Amino acid sequence: MKVILYMVLPLLLITGCTDDTNEPTDNPVASTGIDGAWQLIKITSSIGKPESSFEKGTIIWQFAQGNQQVVVSNNAATKDYSGMQSGRYSYSILANAQTHCDKVLTIKNNNGIGGCATVSNDTLTVANAYAGHYNFIFVR
Repeated sequence: MKVILYMVLPLLLITGCTDDTNEPTDNPVASTGIDGAWQLIKITSSIGKPESSFEKGTIIWQFAQGNQQVVVSNNAATKDYSGMQSGRYSYSILANAQTHCDKVLTIKNNNGIGGCATVSNDTLTVANAYAGHYNFIFVR
């Protein structure tokens, strides 16, 4: 009986361990972490401009990593800054060891927009975006 116990015990120890690599983390944007629809809910400013909040579904950014395109549907009826106008734009996410953030999101239009990008659970934050030092907060 002891022989069987000694043979089964290591097997139980090995199969009882779990791999935690699939646990959600608060990491900067992974190569596929930005794919899909994001609803812009808030824009703040790092230079003292007023904060703007939006109802879910008013402004949606749909990222498709396969073709490096983002489709913006901006239905905000406001005079406040609401980010990108409706349209299709190219984007890139690049590693950047020269700043305080690991990943920099850049969306190309006439002016360009972007900044440090972080996905945390169901939130996307683009901090200190180029257009007037704005910060964008999105939810899925």
